[in-house]
Amino acid sequence: MIPDNSQIEAALGGLSIESSSPSEGQTHVMLIEPRTSKEGEGEPLFLSFAGSEVKPNSLIKIVANALQDVGYDHSDDIAIAVLGVFAVSWNRDSSAVEYLRSLIDNSLNAKLHQELVLRTPIEDSYCLRIGEFEMKAFDPEKLRYWAKRGNSQIQSFLVDLDQMKGRLAISRQPLNLNIIDFNKLPSDSTPREPFIDNYFQAVFRFHCEERVGKIKDALLIYEAGGLLHFKSSLLVNPWKSTNIGLFTFKSSKQQSWSVCSKALMVCVNTPPSELLEECKQWLREELGHESLEKRPIDQTIRSYCRFLQRAYDHRHEDRPEESFLHFAIALDLLLGWKGSSASSVSSRSSVLTYSSANTDMESQIKRVNKLYDARSKYVHEGRIPEETALKEIEEICLCVLWCLLKVGASGEFQDVENWLNYIDLVTATEKAGECVTAEVLSKIGVQGERTPPNYVEYCGGPGATPMDLWRYRRRSSG
Repeated sequence: MIPDNSQIEAALGGLSIESSSPSEGQTHVMLIEPRTSKEGEGEPLFLSFAGSEVKPNSLIKIVANALQDVGYDHSDDIAIAVLGVFAVSWNRDSSAVEYLRSLIDNSLNAKLHQELVLRTPIEDSYCLRIGEFEMKAFDPEKLRYWAKRGNSQIQSFLVDLDQMKGRLAISRQPLNLNIIDFNKLPSDSTPREPFIDNYFQAVFRFHCEERVGKIKDALLIYEAGGLLHFKSSLLVNPWKSTNIGLFTFKSSKQQSWSVCSKALMVCVNTPPSELLEECKQWLREELGHESLEKRPIDQTIRSYCRFLQRAYDHRHEDRPEESFLHFAIALDLLLGWKGSSASSVSSRSSVLTYSSANTDMESQIKRVNKLYDARSKYVHEGRIPEETALKEIEEICLCVLWCLLKVGASGEFQDVENWLNYIDLVTATEKAGECVTAEVLSKIGVQGERTPPNYVEYCGGPGATPMDLWRYRRRSSG
């Protein structure tokens, strides 16, 4: 809730919209850029903060927190947009605090449809589902239908939708949101549409910024296992993509609002649509893995996979030393539980991987120790690891991942500490020269060599990877 005191009242009362740019060195002015016409962006306007005891950033944080309390999406960007609507709609006949509170309290349930349309043409039959997203050919008719039905103020979306038909689009399942109901603003002659649009644009940007992270989360296991790779960085090049959004809601007047913005093209190396399903099937049938839950061992799997995912990001962006380091950190994070020594990490990783490497336990320990020696020399002496070291530690990390996923799916261990304790028992048995049965090894996830249906050798460094190059990455499962 917005605090009701004289300082906040004065700060809100000092807000105004200015059409002239701030003077040099003026710090109490925040820029907003409302869209005012179908031809493009209108003239920039400025939200001016008059001098008061409450600093602009503090006022923005107060509004953002008030939005959060009511259940709205909240960010500094959204808070500035709300203050912009407040500044043009408050008639100064009432308390500024009370008016802003009433503005925020008028909530409305809405759905947000999102499309990121790239420049890349794609076959109409192509469809790849990744979590709550779909990658497929853009079809504008569905958006047009909802925009027309809701009497959208900007039904043209400020772009020619037909020109984008057939291009690759990343579509998100409609989001259920709470938004401010601006139809309940008091009526007067002040033009407010540009500022209301600025609010919708801010909420839209908030959710657009989630896209890459959500996709990376949905692909966590696949990228951590080297099965797939999607670049997460934006490309600075002249080829632009277009973000399109449509808010639909039930209100007494208008029932939808459309927004769009240009964006730097997201690099997507689209695999064959059937490949993700093949990988899902392999994880399910080979390891019993369906999804990650909220058990302690699942949280450990997530942490381990995030470092593997980052390791692959570094490798595909031509940073092999950082990739090597992240693979090593992943092993330390998983197997060096509660400050276990480097020798414990070597022993644990070796007992999980020596059979798939077609070697014995002692030889595998020497191999792992050599890799850790290379890591120490890189960290402490700046000596670059040999090229073969990256491949070796990657293979070990992947083998450990398959064991971990197998154990997580079996339900044998609810947390990683119990799993590691059992690994230590197996390790002690191996070192004592006693026979370890296949059944015991299976309990810790070991099951000989495993061959996934795909392995991404290399994504070609910075830049988009065409879809047809994926055929060169397929690893035979025979």
